[in-house]
Amino acid sequence: MKVENLLAVKSSRSTVTISPDAPLADAAKLLSENNVGLAVVVGAHGELLGVFSERDIVRAVAEAAAAATSTTVADLMTAKVVTCGPGDDVRDVIRTMGEGGIRHMPVVSDGRSVEVISKTDVLAYMIKELDPEERVAVLQTVLEGTAGVPWI
Repeated sequence: MKVENLLAVKSSRSTVTISPDAPLADAAKLLSENNVGLAVVVGAHGELLGVFSERDIVRAVAEAAAAATSTTVADLMTAKVVTCGPGDDVRDVIRTMGEGGIRHMPVVSDGRSVEVISKTDVLAYMIKELDPEERVAVLQTVLEGTAGVPWI
């Protein structure tokens, strides 16, 4: 049960990327136009610098609405990003997402984000691809690792 298997069956949506210098308004528009909740922040050479989410926008506006217009993605992005690789076990990814309260996780290969997976992607994969015994094992992993942590 590797992440690369999940990516192979995941509905293909290209990863949305953004520059750290992009204004907050541009980031909001990008997320809205692509109907996604997260953009991967990349540097000039495509390297992963962080992630930027809808929640970052909401927090910025809630904390300082007037200053939000001059805020950039770099000011708000999460720079310490938890990632996984194509060869990682899906059960480990599920556990990490649950324990960390992570809804989206970049899949990184050679320092570059190749895709973003969500908790919904993982659950859909489980339902479609795993036999009933494996589903139970994964759900037990989720429940053991996420007591008190919101899943979706």
